[in-house]
Amino acid sequence: MSTYTVFNLVLALFVFPISYWLADRRSRRQDLLLSVRVAFLLTLISYPWDFFAIHLDVWRYPIDPGPRLYSVPINDLAFIWLCTHLASSLLIAVNRTESGSNRHSKRKYACQESVYNDAD
Repeated sequence: MSTYTVFNLVLALFVFPISYWLADRRSRRQDLLLSVRVAFLLTLISYPWDFFAIHLDVWRYPIDPGPRLYSVPINDLAFIWLCTHLASSLLIAVNRTESGSNRHSKRKYACQESVYNDAD
């Protein structure tokens, strides 16, 4: 087991509980699945970046990074996925709290608009 693999395992032990905690209780499954999909798509988008950077000798690894998928270390892909999963979970939680705080003010204005419309 390489150093990168150990690092990714420790990072996963940090990321998964936090992303679970950030997900709303009522829509936890939807929030987590959305975060997983976003992380997967971003990992797919970043794969060519790693592939071409390695093949063009833009960067190298000082030690063996572990198993590779067409010369891109799987540990790099796991790292990208974990970081994106954490970031998207956080952004989903922030978006939920912001839309929840705006919901009250929208209801207030909706009531006022219906009063004005009824008066016409």
